[in-house]
Amino acid sequence: MTELEKNRETVIAFYERAFNDREPADAVARYVGPKYIQHNPDTPDGAEAFVKSTTALIARCPGLRVDIKRVIAEGDLVAAHTS
Repeated sequence: MTELEKNRETVIAFYERAFNDREPADAVARYVGPKYIQHNPDTPDGAEAFVKSTTALIARCPGLRVDIKRVIAEGDLVAAHTS
C-alpha cells in the first residue's frame, strides 16, 4: 500500500470512528497527531475542540450518519467530500 493509500484509508477510518461509530475521542486518540487544524469555521483548532463539538453534534442529531462520497489524496494532503 502506498503512502497516499494509507493516508486516504486513515481519513476514512477517522470519519467512520468519530461520526458513524459515535466515538470522536477514540478517533482522535487513534488517528490525530499533536496538531489538529479544524477547517470548520464554527469549531476552533485542536483535538479537544473537535471532540467537544462532535460530541455535542452527535447529541443534537442522534440519527447522524456521515456518508463519504469521495476522498482525494495528493502529497501530504487528504480531502474528504462527505454528506
